[in-house]
Amino acid sequence: MSKIFISYRRDDSADVTGRMYDRLILRYGQDQVFKDVDAIPLGVDFRRFISDEVRRCAVLLAVIGRHWLEVANQAGMRRLDDPSDFVRLEIEAALQCDTPVIPLLIHGTTMPRPDQLPPSLQGLVFRNGIPVRPDPDFHRDVDRLLKSLDGWFERLKGPVSLPPAHRAQRVEKMLAGLSDANPKTRCMALRKIAVHRIAELTEVVVTLLEKDRNTEVRAAAAWTLDQLQDPKTIPALMKAIHDPWWSVRSDAGWALVHLGPVVREAVEQVLRETTNPDAREMAELILARL
Repeated sequence: MSKIFISYRRDDSADVTGRMYDRLILRYGQDQVFKDVDAIPLGVDFRRFISDEVRRCAVLLAVIGRHWLEVANQAGMRRLDDPSDFVRLEIEAALQCDTPVIPLLIHGTTMPRPDQLPPSLQGLVFRNGIPVRPDPDFHRDVDRLLKSLDGWFERLKGPVSLPPAHRAQRVEKMLAGLSDANPKTRCMALRKIAVHRIAELTEVVVTLLEKDRNTEVRAAAAWTLDQLQDPKTIPALMKAIHDPWWSVRSDAGWALVHLGPVVREAVEQVLRETTNPDAREMAELILARL
């Protein structure tokens, strides 16, 4: 899982974004920073692919320059008003799954007003961001960003140490969220389980992966199991690579990749025994990444 997803427009902020990217990969490594969506596989729904990539990241950096609001497509439509615009899809996905979003305001840009954004992006206005100024202040501002990210990643390293009574209360709240009728509430609860590594709810998460009727919930459950990294979940994850929805198969596939060589035999068995083309494709992708 990449830690950082950078959302930006090339014709608005490519230069500054490139400099920030260099600092980020120097600090965290190239494999931990996702900057471009050029590698979308042929035949894949790019909306789903972007949503999957955003959900796998711990934080999204939204780079906003002077022309971010007004950039238009070839038809003259403002890109933010196009539901298939990549930047819009990226930020929508992050807001929908409550991924932390940090607006980075460059070139003296101010935060957009809610009435300047589509309804699905208006939550961006209330996310706390920082300006990234040109030299001689550039590196000072990026240092401030890195310090904030370091603190965030430190909190994600492992289970939060809580007194037993407090942890029991948290688990109870998570269970209530997982049983809520609203799929978004179930997804939110799953994300919290992943962030706080609530391993005692692994079986409940597996049940959601196997039985929940909502695609987003099943995908969120697979992503949560990816964070929990329990080899006991391999059978459920192997079933999930047969799911009819790409997002579920993709998150389950990454979870299996991150579990390592222990999954190889089960994945090879899929290639030997199944005729399902989607499952076979995912099995091949998993083996290529092991």
